[in-house]
Amino acid sequence: MTGDYFLLSSFTKENEGHVMFGNNVKGKILGIDNMGITSSPIIENILLIDSLKYNLLSISQFCDKGYRVIFEPSLCLIENTCSKEIIFEGERKDNIYTIDIEKYFS
Repeated sequence: MTGDYFLLSSFTKENEGHVMFGNNVKGKILGIDNMGITSSPIIENILLIDSLKYNLLSISQFCDKGYRVIFEPSLCLIENTCSKEIIFEGERKDNIYTIDIEKYFS
């Protein structure tokens, strides 16, 4: 999920639906898109959420797509299980694991 329209290249508008966050606040779904190479997107079905201030990745969606997510005390890795290629590497900051997505898609 993202609130940053500029991270998405050609999203499809959605006129209905909301997501619920852990603090019981709802975010309106504005659209949906993929990130990565058009023929083989790395991240699929990214929701554009109104007023979302952070980009959020779903660990379970990566696992369902055949990636392995590895958490260590100071970093996290997302690995393609077939090729063993590390597709994302993040670091732990203040008990939250972060990945600089723009580094991979700029």
